[in-house]
Amino acid sequence: MEELLATYALSDGKIRSLQLGLEYTSASNSPLRQASIALQVRKKTANGKLKPCLLQLKLIGIRKLVFNEEFDSCYYSDVIFKKLENGLWYLSLDPSGNSGEPDEEDNMVVVAESVEVEEGAQDKFLSIHDLDNS
Repeated sequence: MEELLATYALSDGKIRSLQLGLEYTSASNSPLRQASIALQVRKKTANGKLKPCLLQLKLIGIRKLVFNEEFDSCYYSDVIFKKLENGLWYLSLDPSGNSGEPDEEDNMVVVAESVEVEEGAQDKFLSIHDLDNS
């Protein structure tokens, strides 16, 4: 996670897409709930400058979704993205305060069991991080 945060400026971004899904596996009759969120963020280059890029966050095993939104804008300013003490991943694209910690008043929240991150260009994504193995 530290590498991800050191490489990308996640705040002040743009939501490019949001997809929710259920996948039924043959091993279980219960569905695997997933969310895929494509964000336009900024990547730090070798010379210290920031260039626009796309990140695809695939959140697997969703435990909680909170979207109390009118969707009048695709831009967001603050973000909380962290692994919680219980092992779950927490993402909020509209946190309530500036504490950097989850809050009951946060909005646009996804809490999931695991996360995969891919960097993309023009809707093509390459796997760069499996955050559960870091």
